[in-house]
Amino acid sequence: MKRIQIILALLLTMTVQLAAASDKNSRQFPRERVEKEAGVYVKSLKLRGDSAERFTKIYLDYKQDIHKALESSRGKMNQAWKRGKHITDKEIDQSIKARFKLSRSLLDIREKYYGRFRQVLSPRMYEQFNMLEQRFDSRKVKEHERRRQEPSAVPVDFDRRGKTYKVSPPPH
Repeated sequence: MKRIQIILALLLTMTVQLAAASDKNSRQFPRERVEKEAGVYVKSLKLRGDSAERFTKIYLDYKQDIHKALESSRGKMNQAWKRGKHITDKEIDQSIKARFKLSRSLLDIREKYYGRFRQVLSPRMYEQFNMLEQRFDSRKVKEHERRRQEPSAVPVDFDRRGKTYKVSPPPH
């Protein structure tokens, strides 16, 4: 009986670990972060009431479509580059074509949502929104690069006897 319980506990542990690993590989749409971004744009564009709500809904749909496009092309462009220096011309060509396909897909999404945004925003406001979005995206990229280049601080922890030991930093 004890053996069966131990085997079941091991199987349960392995199942949980496999589920956690599969969650790490698939990125979820960051809805809360996108809602905060939409709030910043609403404030900057000085939208009120119904216009603010409609803009936020359209913006969430827009970012979700962009997220799907990026996720679908995520592995195709960089698989060869991750392996190292031994990349064939064919793999480079496939990577370039994947980037072209992604660019077309993103352009199609922007054109599709232009009509929807125009229901809420004037052309001048839409242009202002685009400029704000570009600035915001470039800030996110700069912040990401800055964090990547920072030396990771190794936290120190103590055991029961008061001895210190280093805790390895979480993987990036």
